[in-house]
Amino acid sequence: MNVFPKFETKNVKVSGDTQKKELPASLPAKFQIETDKAGQADINVVIKNPQGKALVPKMEQMENGAYAVTFVPDECGPYNVSIKYGGKDVIGSPFILQAHPTGEVSI
Repeated sequence: MNVFPKFETKNVKVSGDTQKKELPASLPAKFQIETDKAGQADINVVIKNPQGKALVPKMEQMENGAYAVTFVPDECGPYNVSIKYGGKDVIGSPFILQAHPTGEVSI
């Protein structure tokens, strides 16, 4: 008898700003996680700033079962975005996103 897992992380799709690799600092970054074809499992998103401090993203479950995730990179440097489904990394996770300055400072 074959026993199959209740979920498949390979069927989780991530789109949006995680695909850009660079983000403007201090402006909201947004991405979507689609789990409708992956089965049932817990989702966990951990975002760490350049100093390794965890940020709390805003996660909203949408009607189609997908999740909309938003966070604001509060400083310049690399951000580590880890997405786990059923305790396992989804394809591409962790995503490393570089936040860069958004404009010039004038005095």
